[in-house]
Amino acid sequence: MAALPCLGQPPHPEPGAANIRIDASVTEQGQVVTDLKQGDFLIRDEGEPRDTVAFASETLPLDVVLLVPFVNSPPDGKYLENFSQPQDIPSQTSRNRAVVQAFEYSSQINTNSAIKALDGLRPEDRAAVISFGLDPQIEQFLTSEPTEINGALRRIGTRSGPTVSGANFMAIEWALRLLAEQRKKDQHFPRRSVILTVSWNGSGVDSPARFNDEPFVFRLWEENTILSAIRTPLARLAGQDRSRLDPEARYYRIDNMAHIAAETGGSVVNVPTDDFPDLLARVRSRYSLWFRAPDAKSGTVRQITVELTEEAKKLHPGAEIQARKGYVVR
Repeated sequence: MAALPCLGQPPHPEPGAANIRIDASVTEQGQVVTDLKQGDFLIRDEGEPRDTVAFASETLPLDVVLLVPFVNSPPDGKYLENFSQPQDIPSQTSRNRAVVQAFEYSSQINTNSAIKALDGLRPEDRAAVISFGLDPQIEQFLTSEPTEINGALRRIGTRSGPTVSGANFMAIEWALRLLAEQRKKDQHFPRRSVILTVSWNGSGVDSPARFNDEPFVFRLWEENTILSAIRTPLARLAGQDRSRLDPEARYYRIDNMAHIAAETGGSVVNVPTDDFPDLLARVRSRYSLWFRAPDAKSGTVRQITVELTEEAKKLHPGAEIQARKGYVVR
């Protein structure tokens, strides 16, 4: 993909004024659109048009935190008493073998998907790796060394552990804190932040949402951090029923990670059916727009949209915009 030209430090109008920053990616037929100007964008806050008070087109280095779940099937084949027992796997030996195969399948597809997602890293970018099952664990702090990043992913691929619904949310919070600490050290070297999470593309513990994900959306908005999700298929043992929950069932909302990604301006990839887009290029090269926040009560959640003007749409009729969809008034 073509990269946007770096224009240096973006303008910050009226120091002390309450200005909201929105970073927007614009693509057309899979290519980054690089020729847009300030007047080509239309921002709406709660449906009301807002004038942009500053604008920049930037290509910035990335800080990426990759979240990878543990596989709960034991890699050594030791049968877990609390693991479901399909009736058509008659012997414990056969069950153990099936569990090993489930571990190998899930571990390999998770590791391969994570490595593929990081193909777009550049030498100036950094990545960190966090595993999660119950409690998150930092496997690798932010580094630009590919061997250290891949080594952390390979280590995760050899281990299993118990999992619990909602552990991915705790991992998101750990990632945000890790990024915030690094941001304090890099105050004069702006970077973009993105969290990539590998999650199961199935049902059960964490696919139809049982948790209110708005607090995590708000945290990502506050930290100006994008979340993108890589959804991998579950390994199924014969006889296991993993049908999706009834959409009318209690607590059903939408898939948490897909919802959070959309709200923060990120993407979702379903492995192996989707083409793997360059997730990082869409984060690295973005337009930055500032608009003045309206008078509103602190803590109020406000919805925003970013569109192209009618004239810009004529020049780019197939343009797609990814940007966060709101903010919380401070």
